[in-house]
Amino acid sequence: MNIISRHAAERYDICKQCDSFKPTLKVCGECNCWLPGKTKLEFASCPLYKWPGEVIPKSKAELEKEFAERSK
Repeated sequence: MNIISRHAAERYDICKQCDSFKPTLKVCGECNCWLPGKTKLEFASCPLYKWPGEVIPKSKAELEKEFAERSK
């Protein structure tokens, strides 16, 4: 398995455990993206900050802080 496939599989596993995952259509209930495709995109990220894009990886604490600031 190459690096992209491994990351995509890890991301998709996270999605499948999320309450927003719609298994029948394999889409995210938050962004409505088709997850088998989105998880393979290097620059894509989870709208709930469960996995970041690979361009500028951030720590979980940084993502939570950013999300909290946006939610104000």
